[in-house]
Amino acid sequence: MAGGNLWRALFQGELPWLRRLQVAVDVAEGLTYLHSFREGAVVHRDVKPTNVLLSESGAAKLSDFGVSRIVPEGGTHVSTVVRGTRGYVDPESFSAGHVSEAADVYSFGVVLLELATGMRAVVPTPSGGAESIVHAAHWAVGQAGSEAAAAAESMVDRRLGPDWDRPTVRALFALACRCVRPYKDERPAIDEVLAELKATLADYTARGGVDSSLPGAEPSESTTSTSY
Repeated sequence: MAGGNLWRALFQGELPWLRRLQVAVDVAEGLTYLHSFREGAVVHRDVKPTNVLLSESGAAKLSDFGVSRIVPEGGTHVSTVVRGTRGYVDPESFSAGHVSEAADVYSFGVVLLELATGMRAVVPTPSGGAESIVHAAHWAVGQAGSEAAAAAESMVDRRLGPDWDRPTVRALFALACRCVRPYKDERPAIDEVLAELKATLADYTARGGVDSSLPGAEPSESTTSTSY
């Protein structure tokens, strides 16, 4: 698509907060559609920024269904060789060799963390190793007294500017942390994720949300602290 992919827009460009929220909603809508097929849920199995294509207007669409699988209606999973990309693969699915809709929710949660923090799914460490953004998020939540929303303060993408919109960034980060919980039964279903993302986007736009990363933009943030 003319707008390239999300990886390039997020890590090699300047992606304003409003467009990040819109992309999140678009991808969640795509996953909700896939997971709700009458014949059985279609599990994408490789949700990541390079597989999210953007139009010139910023609308997002999932691509690359080469490793997708169908979970038959009434089934809980299918047993298969686990596919995906390092940093985005559900650890429970990987260890059990099971594929379910919850695996897509986990991968999408990693993408949400990337949107909120500007960090990549896997980043090198000074010692020559690598650290997962999921592990970093869990550590930050622990440091914040198990308050995921409060942990966003330490991990927010600083490119959003000093007046980043705290209510919606905190909400997105908290939702992402729920999506990347280690066990699938602890994660929300994708339709619940979509509903929360739509509410977050609606809140931001209702308050006249603009992007502080854009020249001349006025901040729209509320200074009220919210716990999740």
